Amino acid sequence: RSATKLLTAIIGTRPELLVTLYKDVSPVLISRFADREETVRLEVWQTYVALLNQTRVYGGNSQVKDGVGFKRKRTPDGMDVEETGLSMLQSQVPSLSKALLNQIKSPRTPTTVLQAGFGVLRTLLEVLPGSLSNQTTLIISISKSVLSQSPSTASSSLHLSCLPFLTLFFATHPPPVYTSALPTITPVLLSSAGERHPRVASESFRVWSALLNAMKPVKGQDWPERVYDEALKRLSNHDTDAEVRARAEEIIGGLWVCASDVVKAKGG
Repeated sequence: RSATKLLTAIIGTRPELLVTLYKDVSPVLISRFADREETVRLEVWQTYVALLNQTRVYGGNSQVKDGVGFKRKRTPDGMDVEETGLSMLQSQVPSLSKALLNQIKSPRTPTTVLQAGFGVLRTLLEVLPGSLSNQTTLIISISKSVLSQSPSTASSSLHLSCLPFLTLFFATHPPPVYTSALPTITPVLLSSAGERHPRVASESFRVWSALLNAMKPVKGQDWPERVYDEALKRLSNHDTDAEVRARAEEIIGGLWVCASDVVKAKGG
């Protein structure tokens, strides 16, 4: 744990070492993603989030960042290739995502570990959108398991980690990646949209908005009509929380734009 704290300090203060950190430090951190000691595991994940955050700032185009966070590498044929933190992260995503998802796929995974795992995955997608295509089946399975639990006071925080991640996942990946998995996840998302907990309901509507925008025009799906009915029910109820009402209004607008055939048939 002390070593990871020191690495976090180096990552946060030495952006010019970004490529070196990806070469020497990132593989070691990934190898400890499955540490049997939970506190060590969470510390390692937190350190990796720090690395991802630095990559978001310094890991892309070297011209934009004044040369910080990139190096030139000479290939065997004599060509100069620019190495950046972003390109190196991209090459390590398969091992990173596999190691992380293996730690949160069990139904008995503690809430704190699941929340931390979704936090790492969200940060990864913010830095490298669309990078989890190959893990779609496992991601949908884990999300379904989490959202199938009723959001009590204790577990609502877990729903509020999973739902924003799904919003980002659907918004940053092309529909062919997840279309076949939608029948698995849509029933629990509809159930979440009907929850009494206002934050859970509003975040669920955000997920639906992301799905609608990603898949427009939406045709041949049964869920838009059910989402419409849930949104209308919320808008018809005077006791609906203001945030939930706002998200429900957005959904109705989104349905007019992305699934107009469904709304036209409702007669106003």
